[in-house]
Amino acid sequence: MQEQGFKIFNLHRMNNGQFFVRLRVNGVIGKFILDTGATHNCISKNHRMIFKVKPNYESNASGIDGEVNANISVSNTISIGDIRFKDQTFVILNLKQVRESLLSSGDFMVNGIIGMNFLSSAGAVVDCDNGKLYLRND
Repeated sequence: MQEQGFKIFNLHRMNNGQFFVRLRVNGVIGKFILDTGATHNCISKNHRMIFKVKPNYESNASGIDGEVNANISVSNTISIGDIRFKDQTFVILNLKQVRESLLSSGDFMVNGIIGMNFLSSAGAVVDCDNGKLYLRND
């Protein structure tokens, strides 16, 4: 895949079987669940200021808690390795249920979730068997 313009990054498996990835949001490093079932990137409202994620507008969002009114942040940067992806959107949510689920399985807290809006824009390929994330280096 490298010859096709992809960079390879290691994914790390949590005790509950989910993958997480270390990356930077607006220059700040964090741990984020990689969730191909999530439509949008999400960040914990408790961590949004650390990552300089500023709300731009409100919208309805659907998730594990049903439909909620959520703040949306646009124009963020996600960096992984030496690749930067600008104009990334995050939904700012209370991730209490995620935190409780992770702690009950002996995992650590994450700062948020990387969803399909990032994965699609990055031309990502997720190799679950080998724990690899391939991103286009365009």
